[in-house]
Amino acid sequence: MKIIDTIGDVNPIEHGGGVVVASDEGGYTIEYTAGTEATDGEVLDVFQVNVEAHVFDYHDWVDVTAIANFEGVSEDELLALGVSPHVMGRVAATQAIASYCGWFELDQYPLQVTEAELEDRWETEED
Repeated sequence: MKIIDTIGDVNPIEHGGGVVVASDEGGYTIEYTAGTEATDGEVLDVFQVNVEAHVFDYHDWVDVTAIANFEGVSEDELLALGVSPHVMGRVAATQAIASYCGWFELDQYPLQVTEAELEDRWETEED
């Protein structure tokens, strides 16, 4: 797995966040967890969402105006992020959808792992 960037908290496994992964085929995927603070169990949900080239064309079911208002940006700014030539712009647009609608709406079958498995997967060492 080739991690190119992170999103969310500096300690994503504990407090929520994730990684952006580049595939060998040239695509990108966000892996996100709400963190150990958000669960009572030993299993973490890891949502895996492809970063589309045209985020809002792909997710045409979302209310862009409502998401823009929720995020405190203009609709034009949000739409521009959704077609950004920079992957992290499109990641931000995808995160905005997930923040408003919930990650489950983007991945209804999240990977379920333990904290130790996720640390190994993301090659992190938590204190």
